[in-house]
Amino acid sequence: MQYADDNATPGQTAEDLQRTVITYNTVYERFGMQVNIDKTKVLIQHPPGQRLPNINTTINEHTLEEKNQLSYLVSILTSTPPCKKDVENRIRAAHSAYGRLSCRVFNNHALTMATKIMVFQAIVLSTLLMHVKYGPSTEVKSKA
Repeated sequence: MQYADDNATPGQTAEDLQRTVITYNTVYERFGMQVNIDKTKVLIQHPPGQRLPNINTTINEHTLEEKNQLSYLVSILTSTPPCKKDVENRIRAAHSAYGRLSCRVFNNHALTMATKIMVFQAIVLSTLLMHVKYGPSTEVKSKA
């Protein structure tokens, strides 16, 4: 998957990934560009219950750093398949949107339930879904 200057490339094996990285690098060089080796990271998702050895993916003889967690667009990818952190991040963003509107909308007795539901759907749910698709408009921090 490529979006602007972000690229996520899956590979079934270390060899697949290495071939793909070499291909990207070759194509980019043909267009006068280069892969930023310092920003290029590798994340390996192992099958549940298995731990495979680290792989050495290289570009022009430079080994790419292997990470346990990466952000791609809005999602948080981890080396363990369950997306717990990603789900928590999305819920946190929607919770924050709800909290900012509590006093003005949801605790406001002058507004009808229908209005509150429309605001909830328009702001809170869309924040959750937009966070999934585009990312948060502001950084959301946990109070824990």
